[in-house]
Amino acid sequence: MVGVVLVSHSQKAAEGAAELALMMAPDAPVKAAGGLEDGSLGTSFEKISAAVEAADQGDGVALIMDMGSAVMTAEMVAESMDDRKISLLDCPFIEGAVIAAIEAAGGTPLSGMQEKVESGRDRKLYAVTMKHFFKRLFLIFICLAVLVAGVGMYIGNMAYEEFYDAPWDQILGIENHSRDVSTIRQWERERDWEPVRVNAPDGKILRGTYIENRRDSHKTVILIHGLYQNRTMCLPYMDEYRRLGYNILLIDLRGHGESEGDHTEWGISEVDDLLMWCQWLQNRDPQMTIGLHGISLGASMALLYAGSEYGQDLSFVVADSAYGNIISLGWEKLWQAVGDKRAIWGYNLLDPFFQAAMFYHTHKMVSSLEPAQAVKRMKVPVLFLHGSEDELVPVKTARSLYDNCTSPKKEIHIFEGSPHAVGIETDQSEYMRVLSRFLEEDADSV
Repeated sequence: MVGVVLVSHSQKAAEGAAELALMMAPDAPVKAAGGLEDGSLGTSFEKISAAVEAADQGDGVALIMDMGSAVMTAEMVAESMDDRKISLLDCPFIEGAVIAAIEAAGGTPLSGMQEKVESGRDRKLYAVTMKHFFKRLFLIFICLAVLVAGVGMYIGNMAYEEFYDAPWDQILGIENHSRDVSTIRQWERERDWEPVRVNAPDGKILRGTYIENRRDSHKTVILIHGLYQNRTMCLPYMDEYRRLGYNILLIDLRGHGESEGDHTEWGISEVDDLLMWCQWLQNRDPQMTIGLHGISLGASMALLYAGSEYGQDLSFVVADSAYGNIISLGWEKLWQAVGDKRAIWGYNLLDPFFQAAMFYHTHKMVSSLEPAQAVKRMKVPVLFLHGSEDELVPVKTARSLYDNCTSPKKEIHIFEGSPHAVGIETDQSEYMRVLSRFLEEDADSV
């Protein structure tokens, strides 16, 4: 059987290669000759000679070298031991060691060793060639990916900007009454209600109306209107709260009524805006307890606030006709408008770039604007109200919000036959009965 000697500048490298070769061919006479006698780096004439003698079983010895001076030293050993059959193999060190050991164990003569390891070298060269090929292919893929990402980010940024400026009143089929504040101004004058204002964190002025119930009341509800409405919309909801002793704060969301801003921001800024209103109330009365009652967009903003770090101290939330996910709502309306699944596919492809653009501009993800996610963090009592015939936000949304809400005190009531956000109109007595029971049994028990 042909012996195999592995010559390396490193003792550990030679021994490791020998160990690997013997794992593949345990019976092969494989010897390591690495490093100098003291274990330092180098090649030793004496160690190589001793390894040749130990490996030689009479059929010759194949020497495999790692590089440089190892070849020179191996050649000197072969010349000095001309009475033995020694062949220096030109091959990759590790692959050659394994192939030589396997061939030796299989009975391949010394004369056939070079051909065998050369085939291994060719396989190695093929592998290296394929590695370079796939590396170039990968680089091409990266370039294409960067190009696609660049185009996607450009389009995603355009979509993000259009998202805020879109005519949502036309898309969602909502009448725009956002700037008609004549009624609330008249009521403020006639009933001596207090016009109030706060500054949002971004400097925008937000306006509202404060209606004090009685001097010793420390309970306040903030009533929050729907999309393209203003605080006038909340006037019909006041009576029951006043009967139960609540102070009332009617607010205009940014971009609505008398508050500054061009449009809603779907929760990007509104949560901080609500914090400003809550702080205003608590500065007015440190003992103040605060609840939120929102309708449609206002309901969704109330849920976002209640699910935030700021909203854990609320006394209650009433969410009338809240949506769960504005993007999903957009999908549904897009499908209804276009009736073509390809539009939805395009929307899905654009979504990652839209979210990236949103994060770049606001440092927030779309999930932070989803009441469907906020309810999973809620702890305060919550009442979900919805109409069974709501075509804008399907009633299944309310049930999903209720099911996923983590509040230990939660209720849901569906107004049969009622469309979007008009439960108080379609059945006022039932609306007030459900609201009153919730406030007396759950909100006041907090």
